Amino acid sequence: MNLYDQLISIREKLQAGSFTNEASISQGAILPILFQLGWDIFDTTAVSPEYPVGKGRVDYALISPQKGICALIEVKRPGKIVSAEKQLFEYAFHEGIPFVVLSDGIEWHFYLPAEQGSYSERQVYKLDILERKIEVSVKYLNRYLEHGSVIKGDAFNAAKSDYSDKFRDSQVAKTLPLAWKKLHDDQDTLVDILSSEVEDMCGFKPTFDQCAEYLSNLKTGELSQKAEIAPTVVKTKQTVKLDESLQGNLHNLNFLSQNNLTGSKPSQLVIEDESFSVHNWASLSISVVEYLHTHAYLKESDLPVLNAAGTNKYFVNTKKVHADPSKNAEWRSSGPFFVDIKYNANNHIRNIQSLLKHIGAEKLNIKVAVS
Repeated sequence: MNLYDQLISIREKLQAGSFTNEASISQGAILPILFQLGWDIFDTTAVSPEYPVGKGRVDYALISPQKGICALIEVKRPGKIVSAEKQLFEYAFHEGIPFVVLSDGIEWHFYLPAEQGSYSERQVYKLDILERKIEVSVKYLNRYLEHGSVIKGDAFNAAKSDYSDKFRDSQVAKTLPLAWKKLHDDQDTLVDILSSEVEDMCGFKPTFDQCAEYLSNLKTGELSQKAEIAPTVVKTKQTVKLDESLQGNLHNLNFLSQNNLTGSKPSQLVIEDESFSVHNWASLSISVVEYLHTHAYLKESDLPVLNAAGTNKYFVNTKKVHADPSKNAEWRSSGPFFVDIKYNANNHIRNIQSLLKHIGAEKLNIKVAVS
């Protein structure tokens, strides 16, 4: 049995209400998962139960022979997690532990107690193994708790990186409305920016009066409202009903990658139980990246991602630039990321496959209707 299969078994037991107290959660969920992540749960020098901390005890300490305690895990009954944060943080401060986990078997909360802010702000990630897809649970449990990664310090570094991304995003979300208001109040600066953008897009530079008149015709309230919600809302592609007439033309990525797609055109994308309209191979790549981001498969810390050829060109990046800036590209935005769409049909498919492998999401059921 691997972690994927173990999680399926645990989910079934959780849904059946098999775990009624902390001991049963520990025995039925926490320890089996640690075992699948490479921990010798029978070696108390590696996974120490009821570890004494100050005047209390924490359920488990994960220990490295060289570095000592790497992480603490506290187990609670469902619904009791929030009230346990303070106690766990006190344990961590007492021992100087950089990484702690709070779980009721269903939810797994990962924290960096030495960082800034409230308990929730120091939470790196929250994983609900009933709500999230199995692939996502496997990814993040491996990312933060896989034995080798914890021992080498890679897991802690990954948590630090994810925390930095989250902290930066929260600060940007708070600051963007303020920056927009300042920009909106400074009409000359706004006109200059708009003028430059128009020139970049169409090759003709509008006059100052043209831009000023356009801005003055917009409703100020509408501008302000859009500015405030833009930083926090992820634009998601609208799902559509699967066209039954296309069922016979639906093919998985492996099939498509092994056939010459020159002259063909995709019309519908199906990922798991969601369907999306696409009109060319570029929009297919953009839609896949957007799905991966909005469903928590793809995070900023995963980027940049090289193309399938592994050259100095990226398929997805956080900015419009390749590893080799001289390489040609045609960037399009997909959520907060940028996708290079300057590829032929077969390379779009290969790039998508390479991306899925990079983030550990190869088991996603993806099919494309091709005509």
